[in-house]
Amino acid sequence: GRYVANWANAFGMKVLYYQRNQLNETLEAEFNTTYVPLNELFAQSDFISIHVPLNESTKGMIGAEQLNAATKLPIIVNIARADIIQRDALLAALDTGKLGGVGMDVHYKEPGDLDDPFRSYKNVVMSPHIAIGTRVNGAHDMEALISNIAEALG
Repeated sequence: GRYVANWANAFGMKVLYYQRNQLNETLEAEFNTTYVPLNELFAQSDFISIHVPLNESTKGMIGAEQLNAATKLPIIVNIARADIIQRDALLAALDTGKLGGVGMDVHYKEPGDLDDPFRSYKNVVMSPHIAIGTRVNGAHDMEALISNIAEALG
């Protein structure tokens, strides 16, 4: 989330955030960001980027209440886990035109099905859970794989 805040600031965007614990004033100043409640985030935002782990407190944390609070047809980018957003609420928000679009690097069923209902929307972009895949990560993964094989053969 902090990387996204830096990029957004570089484009002159106003950066709002929500998380369970508000950042201290020093970090808010460093990232030029303002804490707001979750529903307010949806009401004020043009773009919403989701960066939280999936656990009992975050599963389904975004539902109809938050999506219906959206007033600016935001574009949501979810690079966390699909179940952070309630699936039926997201489909309903797309059906009713509450969202400008959705970018998903995650799917409710992995790997993504050919009959996934999100595939039918022109304003939904889906990738096969590879957004973190970079040359650096790939090289690191390959080194770890080779090391593990060498250790196993040992």
